[in-house]
Amino acid sequence: MANEALPVERLHAYLGELPPETQVSLVATLERALLRGEHIPAVNLILERLRPAIPTMACKPPRTANPARLFFEALTPFLTSHNAPALPSGLIARASLAPLWNWIGRDLVPEPARIYREQVSTALLAPDLPHAAQLARNFQDYVAQAISNLLERLDTDEKGRRRAAAQVGTLRGLLDVRELLVILRSRDRLTDFSRHLPERIANLTGAQAEQILVRLMTTTHANPEILPFMLVLLKGRLQNETQLIRLAVMSAASDAAVRVAQAPLAPAVNLILGELHLLIADLRGKLRENRISDAAQALRQLRDGIRGMQTELDMSRDSAWGREFHAIRGEVAELLQREIQPMPAVVRRLLRAPQGNEAVSKAGPSEVDVADTEARLTFVVASRSFANELAVNQISREVHVELQRYIERTAPALIDALRSAPPQERRYRRAQADAAVRFAAKVFGSEYAAQLARAITIAGERRAAQA
Repeated sequence: MANEALPVERLHAYLGELPPETQVSLVATLERALLRGEHIPAVNLILERLRPAIPTMACKPPRTANPARLFFEALTPFLTSHNAPALPSGLIARASLAPLWNWIGRDLVPEPARIYREQVSTALLAPDLPHAAQLARNFQDYVAQAISNLLERLDTDEKGRRRAAAQVGTLRGLLDVRELLVILRSRDRLTDFSRHLPERIANLTGAQAEQILVRLMTTTHANPEILPFMLVLLKGRLQNETQLIRLAVMSAASDAAVRVAQAPLAPAVNLILGELHLLIADLRGKLRENRISDAAQALRQLRDGIRGMQTELDMSRDSAWGREFHAIRGEVAELLQREIQPMPAVVRRLLRAPQGNEAVSKAGPSEVDVADTEARLTFVVASRSFANELAVNQISREVHVELQRYIERTAPALIDALRSAPPQERRYRRAQADAAVRFAAKVFGSEYAAQLARAITIAGERRAAQA
């Protein structure tokens, strides 16, 4: 197995060493060759290796259109990187696109899909982009009708539904198919709604909120299935996404969750609650992958979402939404507690007095351990700043105070140890002292850390002079 994987590793290494301009040119050349129907050995391996790097390159070209990308263009505003069975209505996992495309071409309309791919590829190579776009619209309409016919047949066929869901191959099966159908059928109405929205809405209030509410109510009166997608489009324009809930409150003429749940725009609250669940999953994944700075950003988004919900709606526990909201806060609190509670012990382990000949045989705490601890202390401080919204007031305060007391108590001892250390221990003692400065900057702030750094520098200089 190792020998089989070796050529792939060599290929990836070679591609990674190519100049950025060459990588971009190679991707464009391969994508156009695929449009011509050419067979290229290992093309998927090459594109999988190069495509992720292109978004970070200053020289990146516009991504080459292809039949699948043109077909799914209407779905772009509704795609999410999350791939979960319980996505909020109005969102589709980006990971579902490939299985959906395969299902359309293999099981739903294989021959029309083949003709579409050939015709669009020819138009793109011409290049005749308007003709390619029209072909995509026509095929979207054809697929929408085919899906509608299929779902009607499956309405009373439980066995057929299970078989069709397995063929689709996405986590949500036929639910993804239904969402695709709504988007394709409502493509023009959604585009028109998006076109009339401001590019950015700093504060959804007053006449602007009234106009958008009327437009939502009017458009969805005859087509209620389109509402979640319109809400997703609107949410993308809001500077503060939880202000979406204001429309639900306006439609209910009350901020009581029980009343709002019966209002026409109740799905706005479900969308925001669903987003909070996704943020928790995102936070958990980033912590598991040790991406602490990214986790702090996810934590900030969670704080903003929770604070916004508390501001916009009465989230008392006597409603289903209220109970779900408080369960979310409890889940976040449990997650944060597991993350921040061990931090005092981690700091103590790195700054403790060396045992035996440790100070002679080692250079001090490893840079990896120090950098990881420093990042996690940033997360502790962020948790402290958001403690009220995230229901971690007590544990966050206790951990923060314990860290402060330990560093205050340990810093003088570290300075004394550096001042009195024999030459063979000086590097270890200095590494510990420098780590304490970095930790202090996170726990106390830059001014305290600068004072501690000056004291350590003076102690080191005096010891060197004495030597």
